[in-house]
Amino acid sequence: MRRALWYFAKVGVLIALFFWLQANPGTVAIDWGGSVYQAPLIVALGFAILALGAAAVGYHILRGLMKSGRWYRRVRGESRNARTVESLSQGLVAVAVGDVDAATQAAKKAARLQPDAPLSLLLQAQTAQLTGDDQAAAKFFEAMSARPETAVFGLRGLVQQALRVGDVPRAKVLTQKAMALKPSTGWIYATLFDLESQRGDYEAAESVLRQAIANRAMEGDLARRRIADMLLARAKVLIADRQISDAAVLERRAYQEAPRHIPALTTWIGRLVEQRKASEAERVAKSAWRRRQDPALMQAILAIYPEQPFGDRLKRLKRYADLGPGLEVDLALAETALSARDFTLARRVLTKHGDGVGARDPRYLQLMADLERAEGNNDAAGDWDQRARQARDNSMMVRRLEATA
Repeated sequence: MRRALWYFAKVGVLIALFFWLQANPGTVAIDWGGSVYQAPLIVALGFAILALGAAAVGYHILRGLMKSGRWYRRVRGESRNARTVESLSQGLVAVAVGDVDAATQAAKKAARLQPDAPLSLLLQAQTAQLTGDDQAAAKFFEAMSARPETAVFGLRGLVQQALRVGDVPRAKVLTQKAMALKPSTGWIYATLFDLESQRGDYEAAESVLRQAIANRAMEGDLARRRIADMLLARAKVLIADRQISDAAVLERRAYQEAPRHIPALTTWIGRLVEQRKASEAERVAKSAWRRRQDPALMQAILAIYPEQPFGDRLKRLKRYADLGPGLEVDLALAETALSARDFTLARRVLTKHGDGVGARDPRYLQLMADLERAEGNNDAAGDWDQRARQARDNSMMVRRLEATA
């Protein structure tokens, strides 16, 4: 409503101005170049209004042309970006599956569309590696390392190339350069750790992992497990040289570093047993069993008192079952019960797992076969033996597949 009133008010003002000019005529004179041009006031105002209108129309036309140019360039750029993304996607997939021809074609197309794009450089470098052209790959990695947004990617490629040809000093220098640029990157510390470990500087390797933890470049538990594994490896070397006391120090450090890491835990329990500290080993084992019921841990628990009478072992295993019930402790209970010829207890603890993971576990199936055989049920024992063999074969096949994956 207000807009309509404002419109009619403007029209009324113009009409009133027109009639006022008619009632008060005048003349407009322009002296230009020695000539005088005269026109009635109302005509001069009409021409002025027409000139302003033409200028406004011209301005809008020019502005529209400029906008259309920008729109064309934007659409063209978006189309180029879309084609580049498509080429990069196809190229990276081709590299992943080892399709040299498809990767090469996609890399050439991406280089033609956006030769300096980070992912375009990466695709060209990986394609060069796929074709065995290490010099070309190095050129692209160098170009990436010279740009702030892709420097770490480029340096990683150069590090991998240096390691491939055995140039360890150059690989270390490049890795340290990458660390200076981005200290929170996990692969940097993993590479430095491997380099320091390979040359036998275990203190430096450990320092690298602790630095990774401090910079949150590596998950803390993972880094501590790697430190524990390194300490255990050093301990094995010392054991081979008959330096048992020094090895025990490293094994203790490994356990303290990662007390939930099964290799460190079981190794330390075994060391305590060898040191005739069975009660301390039992305390460590009980604390660990509450947190995690692992087959290797159960074997270490059984080894604490290897000559323990069957009755005492059954009581002890029942205490562990109270701390952390499950398949592992029940298998140990069943095996001990079979040795003690307590077939009722053995069947009771095994029956609990017949419909769960036990039905696929070859240890459970073999114990069921032994139980049936001990009770004189040879036909049933044969069936369980067959199922146990099939489960072992399946388990071995899964391990082989995992090893080749």
